[in-house]
Amino acid sequence: MSKEKNPLCSMEELQIKLKERMLPMAEYLEIDSFLLKNNIHQEPIQEFQEKFQLHPKSVFLNFVRQYDLNQWEFFNIWFGRENYLEELIEINTATGWDCWWGEGERPSEWLMIAQTDPYTFLLHRQTDKIYAITSDDKDTEWQAIAPNFEQWVRGIGTYYIEKRDIEEVICLVQAENKKYWRELNT
Repeated sequence: MSKEKNPLCSMEELQIKLKERMLPMAEYLEIDSFLLKNNIHQEPIQEFQEKFQLHPKSVFLNFVRQYDLNQWEFFNIWFGRENYLEELIEINTATGWDCWWGEGERPSEWLMIAQTDPYTFLLHRQTDKIYAITSDDKDTEWQAIAPNFEQWVRGIGTYYIEKRDIEEVICLVQAENKKYWRELNT
């Protein structure tokens, strides 16, 4: 009998394990803020989808429909600080010196969805793949860190919560960009 690899933690498992892990710090943290079910009306999500021409079956959109990403930080990766969708619209339509894409028009196939030092996380609109880039990366060098948003979140959670070997996580997540994942291990 061959030894099967353990799959990535499910979203439900991540919620349970994170709450258990955070319980000793309950008086200092809002432990219930991790991945609460979303109670936002679907209209803002629909407007966001139409504005950026995202496929209705996008894994990213389904995640946003399911979970509240307002004021969400996941292992030092910032998603939203107030209203996640409004922030995404703002950072992906900005003009001036502070555009994540540099000068000119935003590359239409890319959306910035989160950030941490030194990474900016991008969603490729057509493929649903997630990319991690730094200011030093050329766009011709970009490689996906996960085939979709949920795989990325589950990979990060599995690595940090279960202390899995990073090479196993890279394999389970099906990452093209292994450098990003290996840097989590340093």
